[in-house]
Amino acid sequence: MMAGLGGREPFSPPVAGTPTVPPVLHGSHFVFQNGPQAVGTLAANGSVEVGAGLTFQTRGTQWALVNHLPGEATSFGWRATVGNDNIGDGTKPGIQSTASRGTIVVSSVFSSKKVATVVYTSGTKAWYAKVERLGGIPGWVGSNAVLNGAMTTKTVTRTPGLTGNDVAVFVYDAAGKLLTQFPDNAENPLPK
Repeated sequence: MMAGLGGREPFSPPVAGTPTVPPVLHGSHFVFQNGPQAVGTLAANGSVEVGAGLTFQTRGTQWALVNHLPGEATSFGWRATVGNDNIGDGTKPGIQSTASRGTIVVSSVFSSKKVATVVYTSGTKAWYAKVERLGGIPGWVGSNAVLNGAMTTKTVTRTPGLTGNDVAVFVYDAAGKLLTQFPDNAENPLPK
């Protein structure tokens, strides 16, 4: 690190597939690839673009990540939230990931009234997610992030937890307190 950069690494002009903002360090070994995102509200039965040709959509109490690019299938079918026995603890975010045209998009849908920030990690990189309160599904949120430069679309399905470039997700309140994470033993990228 060079002196006088205030904790930031040197930044060069953007190159395709690289962050368009300087990486930000937060007192951990993670290098953030983007800046914090404002929390939004997705209207009932709404849609929001989350990546190149990808939209996150809701219909009633269901959601889907829909691919609009020619020749590429919809990434996920419609999935239920409220009343879905497969979810288990709806306050614990899972991770769904898809690759489209060279980018990796991750999504989590979970119940939380306190969420203000969601962060995904892979290896030593971290990304702030765009969080949307789901207007048609009271108390539920969707978070999405494009993991430019991530090494994998692999998500964690085992214990004891992360290895290498697996993807993890962290949920924080407005004060920066960690509310929940997946997996449980992943390293917190925003330690207090």
